[in-house]
Amino acid sequence: MANKKPKKIGIYDSCINKYVYDEIPEGSHCLDVGCWTGNLGKKLIKMKKCSVDGVDFVFAVLVKARKNGYGKTYCMNLNSNPNEINKIKSKYDCIICADVLEHLINPGLVLSLLKKKLNNKGILVISVPNIAFLKQRMEIFEGKFDYNPKGGIMDETHLRFFTAKSLRVLCERSGFDIKSFYGYSLVKNKFFFLRYLAKWWPELFAIQLIAIVKPKGQ
Repeated sequence: MANKKPKKIGIYDSCINKYVYDEIPEGSHCLDVGCWTGNLGKKLIKMKKCSVDGVDFVFAVLVKARKNGYGKTYCMNLNSNPNEINKIKSKYDCIICADVLEHLINPGLVLSLLKKKLNNKGILVISVPNIAFLKQRMEIFEGKFDYNPKGGIMDETHLRFFTAKSLRVLCERSGFDIKSFYGYSLVKNKFFFLRYLAKWWPELFAIQLIAIVKPKGQ
């Protein structure tokens, strides 16, 4: 029997997060932190005429990102040495941290270092899973806190967990003002109702949270 292809889960694999994509200004110079093979940047370059650099800790995926149109790429492990960010000399209109912070030991330090890489009017776009999503609340109520090797909110590679409140606090403590903040749910059509509920009560019904932030005082 032939092996089945791995199933794409949510925003992972080759899927592009449309909510993050929509927040990136047209024609902007971007740094995509945790870019992987560069699917997001490829679309930004083609459709929004952006120029995109990338950061990831796997050299092989950065090779693919360059084939997808990325300019400069930086192979950095932000857990073992976050100060490697200081090697980046460019300034950016937009820095993207889409589904990255939950994988970091010290996301606050990383955000503080990335802040220095924004130009005077630059923004930082953050997306993280919402650990306070209704399904997770019910599982915790039942005494379950099980990591999922297939991904999602309880992805087994997640080191940090965020609620709407804790993400706001992280951004503010890292020296940012919040320009925009909302919840969303990338779901199949049969769960369409979650898209509306996520806007109405993001703390409970959003699977993901997004924050658009800029350095304080700018």
